Amino acid sequence: MNLHGKIIAIDSGHGGHDGGAPGRLHPEKFYNRLVAQEVRYILLKAGAWPYTLRWAKETCGIDNGQAMRLRDRAKIINEFRAGNGARVDLVLSIHHNGHDDRMANGLEVWHYTGSEAGRALGQGVLDGMASKMPMRVRGLFSTKRFAMLKLPEAPSIITEGCFVTNASDENWLINNWRMEAAGIVAGLKVVELEL
Repeated sequence: MNLHGKIIAIDSGHGGHDGGAPGRLHPEKFYNRLVAQEVRYILLKAGAWPYTLRWAKETCGIDNGQAMRLRDRAKIINEFRAGNGARVDLVLSIHHNGHDDRMANGLEVWHYTGSEAGRALGQGVLDGMASKMPMRVRGLFSTKRFAMLKLPEAPSIITEGCFVTNASDENWLINNWRMEAAGIVAGLKVVELEL
């Protein structure tokens, strides 16, 4: 996909008092934001228009305890209009996994069940991430449960870059989060979607 001029909403998962999965070094929200910021930077260089959520009340990676509800995030995405009236083309919700089993590892991507555009987007991004990350690929999954997949009107995916509850995954991530971001954008570039 030619990213030039595409409006891409980037949802940095969790935030505020909602830390997400508890990593040994940092909570999930910390990594979500790092990767989301780098995705934004790479998209800007590619000529896209990244539209970011959850950062307005956060400074230097430290937030003020506020959490934005998922329904509100989706509402903001759906109501956004550029100066020329253009709407959001696609949604990336950046996450990292957690599990009670500290050996659970690997990366996965989720899309909304029945969305062909979401499936194509998810497969492209999963392949892009796998090309940059030395992680076990758990696969592409679909569901009708997740709010950030079912509420946005644009095709949406959730990336789960690795398990922050797995020491090996988290150690890789703390040193290589830019590689995850590069993989996400590389995946977007190979997706063939009519938007």
